[in-house]
Amino acid sequence: MISESTSKIVETVKKYIPYFGDNNARKKEKERGEKPAKWPRMLPLVGLANDYTPIEEKKNEFVAEKKEYEMGVSIVIPVYNRKEILEKTLAGVCNQTYPKKLIEVIIADDGSSDGVEKIIPQWKKYLDIKYVRQEDEGFRVSAARNLGIKNAKYDKIIILDCDMLPVPETVEAYMNYLHVSSEAVLIGYRRFVSTDELTADEIRKKITLATDLPDIKTDNTIVTKAGETGPTIDWREKIYNETNQLKELDYPFRVYCGGNVAFCKSVLEKTGGFDEGFTAWGAEDTEMGLRVYNEGYYLIPVNRAVGLHQEPPGGENETDREGGREITYELLIEKCPAAHYRKYEKDKLYSVPKISIYMPAYNAEKYIERAVESALNQTYTDLEVVIVDDGSTDATVRILEEKYTDNPRVRWYKQKHSGIGKASNLAVKKCRGHLIGHLDSDDELTPDAIESLLPYFDDKEIGCVYGSYEVIDDDGKFVRKGWDVKEFDREKQLYGMMVHPFRIFRKRDWGRTDGFNEEIENAVDFDMYSKLSDVCKFKHVEKVNYRYRLNETSTSISKKEKQDRNTMRVVENNLIRNKLDNIWEPYIPDPEYSRRIAFRIKGDFGGWSISKTLYDKIIEMLEPNSRILEFGSGWGTGKLAEHFELYSVEHDERYINLHLSNYIHAPIINGKNEDFPKDIGWYDVEVLKKERPKKYDMILVDGPVGIIGRGGFYTNLDLFDTDVPIIIDDIHREVEMALLVALEKKLGKKAKRYDNRDWIGRNEKSFAIIE
Repeated sequence: MISESTSKIVETVKKYIPYFGDNNARKKEKERGEKPAKWPRMLPLVGLANDYTPIEEKKNEFVAEKKEYEMGVSIVIPVYNRKEILEKTLAGVCNQTYPKKLIEVIIADDGSSDGVEKIIPQWKKYLDIKYVRQEDEGFRVSAARNLGIKNAKYDKIIILDCDMLPVPETVEAYMNYLHVSSEAVLIGYRRFVSTDELTADEIRKKITLATDLPDIKTDNTIVTKAGETGPTIDWREKIYNETNQLKELDYPFRVYCGGNVAFCKSVLEKTGGFDEGFTAWGAEDTEMGLRVYNEGYYLIPVNRAVGLHQEPPGGENETDREGGREITYELLIEKCPAAHYRKYEKDKLYSVPKISIYMPAYNAEKYIERAVESALNQTYTDLEVVIVDDGSTDATVRILEEKYTDNPRVRWYKQKHSGIGKASNLAVKKCRGHLIGHLDSDDELTPDAIESLLPYFDDKEIGCVYGSYEVIDDDGKFVRKGWDVKEFDREKQLYGMMVHPFRIFRKRDWGRTDGFNEEIENAVDFDMYSKLSDVCKFKHVEKVNYRYRLNETSTSISKKEKQDRNTMRVVENNLIRNKLDNIWEPYIPDPEYSRRIAFRIKGDFGGWSISKTLYDKIIEMLEPNSRILEFGSGWGTGKLAEHFELYSVEHDERYINLHLSNYIHAPIINGKNEDFPKDIGWYDVEVLKKERPKKYDMILVDGPVGIIGRGGFYTNLDLFDTDVPIIIDDIHREVEMALLVALEKKLGKKAKRYDNRDWIGRNEKSFAIIE
């Protein structure tokens, strides 16, 4: 039986949030004769999982522009008792195609005793070189790398093992990426050669002596398996070929090898650098790669960044690789919960669990123990619970201290009372798992909550999986089944929070957002999961695995007006983030239902629309229901469609079906136009050949956008009927005026030019009509 206080809460929720009740708001809309509002069209997700295509495209554009390099780079080379090999690597650095004035070299000595420091002065003649040293306390390559990076003067970092002689393009290949993105960690390639017959001075004077060396078969049993014949190849090449150069690999950090990599210093600031707990050979770079992956960085193979691995006689040096691997692989399993390395064992504890359950808490003494116990009693046990107390004034912290001080699976932190956003950010940052679950301090999980959602993360593109919930009262008794939406929809998520608990997300994808909003007191989860849906796919599992407790402190009840404002603010930020705010605006159709948000098309004549002068001119020229072929579309399309039959050629998917036009979606095909050298492309001509109308009464050239260029209309003029009036908008701009002049000459017609007198303060904006 539901208590009287709980009944009052339910009625309050029904009044303020329509989907908790009987959907009266929808009934009222129908009674008023309102049609369902259109909603903004979201662009397809890009950059899912490790698909670094957007970064790759930026890099290709940067290379094509042939801009002068301006960023410095520090090359960190750790060394231990290998000064002859090191000198040959330095000779390779001397021959880089990247400007030498922008290259710093840091030799990070791991306690050598062969006089490495004595060779540094002679290389100062050729390189900006620095020497740093740590005492010999055994194998400490992680510490040496961290020491070198700490002393680097540049933000861009390349790490080369002392035996990894870089080919001339190595630094430039890395820096082409680092000039355009700080979100990438770059992985170089490796060839195996013998430089025994060459001196460092010979290589410095003629680098081709090294780069032309034949690949060899190394006797190193770590990289060359028994029975293999022919030259040894980089073991990662097979993985690259099978996974579209890592874009389709579930755990791309598997191929991260610290001997030839590049990144920005910010990577170290987020991840904490190389783990100095690895004091034997192997696995420290894989573990570092895991943390890089968890922070949301893309791991990109750069096959032109080749390091020539200078093999020692017999394929082995002083480092015991096989013995070291036996030690470090066990440590890797302890610290890396990815299924590729760790096989699940029920009730076995690890220092880094697979799942972390984060819990912000404030004055939760009444429920905190039940919440924590529901997490600890999961059927899936490779987990931890991370709590951040947001300055509670009750016994919340004392209960945690009494109950969980000796429990290694529960950790908690305290902060000054600052709100749920800040508490949630701190909690997630303290989580060690690569999957993060959310549990509020007054709610409970069902025993199989984690187990019910975990399998769906086998899909590498899914970044958030969530289940269904039931509502319970203050005593934990069932009240009703929670509100549920069967399938996640990014566009419907614009209207309000539909990602109901229980939720698990990848730390990787959370790292690609700016985290929880600390400036709003409520609607924080709505904001967070909206941002998360911009970077990964969501999956809803129709299984009740969360028990949501209704109580008087629920912000949806106690702080309704503030939550309404914050909800609208989240929606507005979502539009801004997805570059939809210049097209759409949110509003509330019925004040009685303040959370029922709708959208209307935003705009007016001028700005990104045609002007009122041009609109009036078209109305004057054409009979009602005449047909217009329009290049580009916008707010003016809707106004014209009230009188005419429109065919709108549009490349931007956000504008497709925005108005009552016959849209022709023709993507931009990049390419140079000899007649219009400033243009970077035009609409896909093959699409226009198939879908353009055969008859029309006017052509309006108002697209693509100016930065793309409109000269393609002139180049493909034979596709169109030039006996109808042709309007060229925006001829106040240089490129559009050039198009007009070219058309006048080609058609042998003189255009009439018009100023947009209605556009206050911008009378220079104008258009022309060729008849």
